[in-house]
Amino acid sequence: MGFAPGRVLPRAPFVGRVHELARLRARFEEARVHGTRAVYVSALSGMGKTALVERFLDEVRRDAVVLRGRCYERESVPFKALDPIVDAISRHLTSLPPVAAARVTPRDTPELCRLFPVLARVGVFADVMRARPATPDPQELRRRGFAALCEVLSRLADARPLVVALDDLQWGDLDSGLFFAQLLASADSPKLLFIGSYRSDEVNRSPLVRGILAHKRREGGDLVEVVELGALSDQESQELASQLLPERLSLVPAIANESGGSPLFIGELARFGPGSIDPGATTLTAAIAARVEALPDAARNLLEVVAVAGRPIAQRVALKAASLAFSDEAIAILRAAQLLRSSGAHLDRVVETYHDRIREAVVAGLSKERRTARHLALAKVYVAEPEPPVEALAHHYREAGEREEAREYALRAAERAMQAFAFERAAGFYRDAGDHQVPLADALANAGHALEAAEVYLEAARAAPEDERVDIERRAAYELLRLGHMDRAASLMRDLVKKVDLWMPSHLVVAYVVGLALSYWYAWRGVPLPARSRVRRARAPADRRRPIVLER
Repeated sequence: MGFAPGRVLPRAPFVGRVHELARLRARFEEARVHGTRAVYVSALSGMGKTALVERFLDEVRRDAVVLRGRCYERESVPFKALDPIVDAISRHLTSLPPVAAARVTPRDTPELCRLFPVLARVGVFADVMRARPATPDPQELRRRGFAALCEVLSRLADARPLVVALDDLQWGDLDSGLFFAQLLASADSPKLLFIGSYRSDEVNRSPLVRGILAHKRREGGDLVEVVELGALSDQESQELASQLLPERLSLVPAIANESGGSPLFIGELARFGPGSIDPGATTLTAAIAARVEALPDAARNLLEVVAVAGRPIAQRVALKAASLAFSDEAIAILRAAQLLRSSGAHLDRVVETYHDRIREAVVAGLSKERRTARHLALAKVYVAEPEPPVEALAHHYREAGEREEAREYALRAAERAMQAFAFERAAGFYRDAGDHQVPLADALANAGHALEAAEVYLEAARAAPEDERVDIERRAAYELLRLGHMDRAASLMRDLVKKVDLWMPSHLVVAYVVGLALSYWYAWRGVPLPARSRVRRARAPADRRRPIVLER
């Protein structure tokens, strides 16, 4: 008996959401006049966040530049909430004539391209990079890079109305969140509308969304608005079901009643009919599970691999991990059943689950042993790639229970994140790797978590060899000073100067008197004071232990 995917439904029509669309339109008009506005669309999974945003974007696409992207839970790139937007900017700029692209070039182009290398593909940006190197200081580079990205958006918005839309924001990262905060706080913010959608049931697990909501509470409703998307009304549910099943209108009331107002669940019930899933558990998860159970083995294996991957992956990788020969049959079955979607050219095609709720339902239905096997299969395929994705390998090896391999790739992922100036992400990978406290503290310090960095430095110093301990404690003292914890920093500095046979004034008055006396002595001897801008001589290795905090 062949596989029957249920009724093949047309593309789901858009029903209702009149009030929410009106709010998006109003914010768009405000942004065109007054500067950046942000609208965050919040709803449970399957309630139609993406459909609402797409409907609005279809309306404005004719007159505005639309930069569209999506976050994925298991995405393995630094700045993963910004990466799809920057990719969209890169594609847009490369499509422009060189003169038009040159008008968008920001002042700090080298810093921007160092932060987001994909922008170096834009010809005029690459020319500027060759003319001037980026600043070497990591924190300053990130600050300038973010400012340059704001400038690019401003110049794009000066030419045409601009809308930036990002789906599944709950999977975003804190490194990207710093940019969004800077975008809204800028005095000359771009005249753009930012739309971010997120799942309301994931707020507590998402530091980025929690930060967004905290920012809204601080700033009020002038710049930021949250649109909460609820269930469709019974009338709207019946309208949607009747458009999906015009030939079986007798089923419409039952479908509307069982769906709970979820557009995605209405589609599932329309495909199989009400009561066809499980009379005792008529839920969206049960509906998806029934469809997956009915799949042929090859198609189900492939769907499980893609779901466990948690992000778009190359079709060839998915087929290898599912132990399938290269064939479009399994993919064709999953696409017909609207369980999988694909994009790209045939040889470089990328596949992902049709909806995030499908991914979650498939993974939830796997036994622990089967899920472990899928993670290990993906890891084995990835590790054989010419350029293995170290972040994905760290995750899959960890989920497969291969601790040593997971630790190795977590360390490599942390180092790559540090090179990309994604310091929050680097700190997370260093924690996963374990036994790398000093690099972890460096990442925390660069991310702005001075107190946590100081505590990690001090913990690392207790276990460090004697010849390294002083330098680590010096860095801890610097972070405490930067944070304003003067008493703790002074106490630590007094201990440090004793270890390196230096003298430290016991009181500020004493330090002032000594400094004044030395300046008069230098003046009497005719010795000029060293200029602040003069490059200091290189210190001998033994001198590097001295706690010269201001030289960091």
